[in-house]
Amino acid sequence: MIISGPLPIAVTQLSFVLALVLIYSSTIDSLWLFIPDRANLALLVSGIAATYTLTPDLLTGNILAAIGVFISLALLSKAYVFIRKRTGLGLGDIKLVAASVPWVGLSGVSSVLFIGSLIGITLLLASTTKGKQLHFGTKLPFGPPLSLGLWITWLFGPVIVT
Repeated sequence: MIISGPLPIAVTQLSFVLALVLIYSSTIDSLWLFIPDRANLALLVSGIAATYTLTPDLLTGNILAAIGVFISLALLSKAYVFIRKRTGLGLGDIKLVAASVPWVGLSGVSSVLFIGSLIGITLLLASTTKGKQLHFGTKLPFGPPLSLGLWITWLFGPVIVT
């Protein structure tokens, strides 16, 4: 979302709610490797409220897009499990990405995933340079990088590559 000039109070309030939900879900995921449904539900409901408040004409499209993103990522995850015989993207991560759609729109989802993946890879590389042994079965929390990707996309808009 890009706004020139002073921010409307509603945007500031919604941004505060988004930050709280993302910090909560990231903390839980970092500690216990899962994102609670209540956190993703809060993200979804507050995102729908944000869409309704800021761009009500996009409400139906964003809700349908969120459902489509959830189904697409769930199918991709199932295919990965079928091929690799282990979990790749967790259901909490899938729900987080789908719940990000009302916040950044369908065009912003690829940025959330791209930025989140870059951050996740950077954190992974940083942890290996500190002597942490990783292998292909190592479980890593993806919620915090995705949350940061959502936050960055919310603040600055989708990444546009030309």
